[in-house]
Amino acid sequence: MIRVYHHIYPTKDGLEISDKQRQRLYEKILQPFEYFPNIVKRHQTELWTLKMLQNDSKELNNETPILYIHTKGATKPTLERQQWREYMERELIDNYKFHLDILKKGFSTSGVLMGIPHWSSKIYGGNFWWTTAGYIKTLPDDLGWKYWNPNIIESPSKDIFGYWISCAELQFINQGINFNPYTIPFFNINGVEQFVSLIKKEMEENKNIHNDNITKNIL
Repeated sequence: MIRVYHHIYPTKDGLEISDKQRQRLYEKILQPFEYFPNIVKRHQTELWTLKMLQNDSKELNNETPILYIHTKGATKPTLERQQWREYMERELIDNYKFHLDILKKGFSTSGVLMGIPHWSSKIYGGNFWWTTAGYIKTLPDDLGWKYWNPNIIESPSKDIFGYWISCAELQFINQGINFNPYTIPFFNINGVEQFVSLIKKEMEENKNIHNDNITKNIL
């Protein structure tokens, strides 16, 4: 059965976003699934939810599909981030059957916005993705998150908090054995024009493009 892990940041915006995302999950995913929301404390980032997902996967069948989403834009609610979130939800929730088929073809992960020029071809920009429990089992227990442990109760410095935010994208889903990601070819821009403008601006400002050709497209 599909498992959905939902990281929820506990601001007013975050809770409102999560309610809409949960409604969308139940409206669009027509197959049975188990839903695991994780409303974290304010000093906690996605790392807490990702570690929960990793620990749970140890007890699951390798073929179990997993969708990971979060309340993108909860700490910085802008139109661009709202459209960014909408694009990821549209592609990963509404289009869930496509990603299940991709996983069955042998890809370790499936998502969007990988290899867009100002992002690495080792990450999904925005950090929504599909994977399997079998792939998650190949991640190391120590993911290299400096200064982090699950029992921290005090708020970290702004710099450390920002570092933990970046670790969720840069040092989790791409750390498994035989990382073999799929990304949907970019880009259906309908309804997310401001987000596309943001990407174009980033492309113009970042001339040193990092791309190691890991991204694979099969369709």
